[in-house]
Amino acid sequence: MPGAGRPAGAVGAAGAARLLGAARFAGAASTARSAGVARSSRAATGAATAVVTYTVAAVLGVVGALIADLAILRTRLVTRQVFWLTYPIVLVGQLLSNGVLTGARVVTYRPDAIIGWRIAYAPVEDLGFGFSLVLLTLSVWVWLGRRGLDRTPLAGQRHRRRGRGGP
Repeated sequence: MPGAGRPAGAVGAAGAARLLGAARFAGAASTARSAGVARSSRAATGAATAVVTYTVAAVLGVVGALIADLAILRTRLVTRQVFWLTYPIVLVGQLLSNGVLTGARVVTYRPDAIIGWRIAYAPVEDLGFGFSLVLLTLSVWVWLGRRGLDRTPLAGQRHRRRGRGGP
């Protein structure tokens, strides 16, 4: 399995470092280098590199998901009571899985890359990432649904083919 034996975030940060080029993710940059990931071109030229901590990435994820929901897709899910009444269901599952993975040390975090507050062994930043993931997924789902994507057959109904007799 790719990334086995490396701290969580190392594999993702290696990919993110490739995508972002200049940004360096604290908590994973040294692991990414030891795994053979090439340094960014700015680091090679001596230019300053920005450090993006797990906390900053989590905040950017939440802000990005909120902007997508409220301004870009205009689904406004966070303004609906039903979203906030059902979100705790997702939160319980997230806390359970994070608690197991971080409590068993399957996933580890560099202390200087997180705030340090933990809920069920997991850094509080994970709640921000989970929120972003759920909000963005639901926003895109609702947005696509409003555009008529695959409206028929409705859930639970059998699809009838045209031009054929019978049920």
